[in-house]
Amino acid sequence: MRHAAFSSFALACLFVLALAACGDDQVRQVGPAIRVVSTHVDADGSKLIDFGPVPVLITEERKLLVYNDGLAALTVRSASIQTEDDAFRIDPLGPNGLRVEPGSEQAIPVYFQPPAQKDYVGTLTLEHDDANEPPVTVRLIGTGSTVGRIEVSPRQLDFGRVGERTQVVRTLSIRSVGSARLILESIVLDGAPEFSLLGSTTTPAPLEAPEGGNPGGSVDLLVACSPTEATEEDALDGTLTIRSTDPDNREIVVDLTATVNRAPVAVIAEPGGGVPAPGDPVGLDGSASHDTDGDDPVSFLWRVYRKPLGSEAYIDDPEASAPALVTDMAGTYVVGLDVADSTGLSCLHPNDDPMVPCATREIVVKPSDDLYFELVWDHPDTDLDLHLLDHGAPLYSARDCYHGNPAPDFGEFGNALDDPRHTRDDLRGFGPERVIFSKPPAGTFDVAVVFAKSNGAPDPASTATVRVFVYGVLEAEMSAVLDTKDQVWHVLSLEWPSAAIAPIDEIEDPPSTETQP
Repeated sequence: MRHAAFSSFALACLFVLALAACGDDQVRQVGPAIRVVSTHVDADGSKLIDFGPVPVLITEERKLLVYNDGLAALTVRSASIQTEDDAFRIDPLGPNGLRVEPGSEQAIPVYFQPPAQKDYVGTLTLEHDDANEPPVTVRLIGTGSTVGRIEVSPRQLDFGRVGERTQVVRTLSIRSVGSARLILESIVLDGAPEFSLLGSTTTPAPLEAPEGGNPGGSVDLLVACSPTEATEEDALDGTLTIRSTDPDNREIVVDLTATVNRAPVAVIAEPGGGVPAPGDPVGLDGSASHDTDGDDPVSFLWRVYRKPLGSEAYIDDPEASAPALVTDMAGTYVVGLDVADSTGLSCLHPNDDPMVPCATREIVVKPSDDLYFELVWDHPDTDLDLHLLDHGAPLYSARDCYHGNPAPDFGEFGNALDDPRHTRDDLRGFGPERVIFSKPPAGTFDVAVVFAKSNGAPDPASTATVRVFVYGVLEAEMSAVLDTKDQVWHVLSLEWPSAAIAPIDEIEDPPSTETQP
């Protein structure tokens, strides 16, 4: 009995201590205990959320705080709003409601978006599992005050005729002209893929209202039209839809239109007349070039796109439909042609690279002589000399064909056809120098290059290239660097009529001029 009495006394003490710990004004109940705090209190003491004046279609947020003062978890099972025109709303609580742990709180966001300029009222009701409290009701009030207004100019964008692989850009201006800040909620481009928006179009975007005599906020949209050769339609259509918080113009649709200007086509005909020799003009013909949608006449611009090293070949009339290529060396040339239609639209360059002609044609120039020796070099100032020697003959002898002995008698006496001819001496870069054999006699011939003069070049190093053509076909091409006056590059030997070529490729330095001890 004494033990039972002591236990009752102990429990009573613990209860008193628990009351003391809870304070004088509050005792936490065993189950959940809901307490709701709103932003305002109505005149009758009830809960109130007052949003005040809010611009039309602008969303304002307030928070309703839900506390759990009990010892068990609180569940807000549902939250509903009764309102006119859906001016007030909340986010769904989810299938399991809102759980508030003992001694903690949760915030419920409440939103107000007035559809028009007038006063709005509503009621928020919370259903919960606190058995000691009825459902919580909160009165909601707010006023639609100022209004955002949008001005879009122009209401249609006509890009006109846009050439393939070109781009035309138009500007669309959007301005805020109302009494409230305007929000651009979305900007959506639809239609032909050739239309695009340039730059940043991040939304939502706020535009401030006019104030103090200053204009309202504005933004310029850059809209581009960029057709390509893959564009199938000749007429292009699209729309740009702008959604904003202007209640009378929630969506503005701007029409986009354009037509495609097809690029002209460059065509180079196959040159006739057989294989040309160096120096022969080669007739070119671009008259088959045309414009696919009738913007004639087309204009022409020819160029020598590639040519042998050292060549100074040129087009005699680059703007004619049928000019001539003037060659000066044997080798492979590539001529290029660009055309433009009467509107100025150019033909389509490969890979959109204007450095590459729209159309090209390869032309091979072959010497008509049986043997053809050619020297070029890459320095604009230095002077290099080409020598063709009867095998074993010394330089500058009677059996050396060079600029000082341009037509030695190598074969049958008095027969010029079997003699070599030095046809060109270039005294200052880049060549070419040539020795030609129309009908060479049987024998072996040596080819040499002499560094004749530096002509004051501070860095005279020159890369020399020798080419050998047999019956018009390039059979040998060799290169070496010479940098000292009187250096001799022994290049190769050639046996005729077998046309067997034996590379030598040795550089002989000039004798030293220093005094020997």
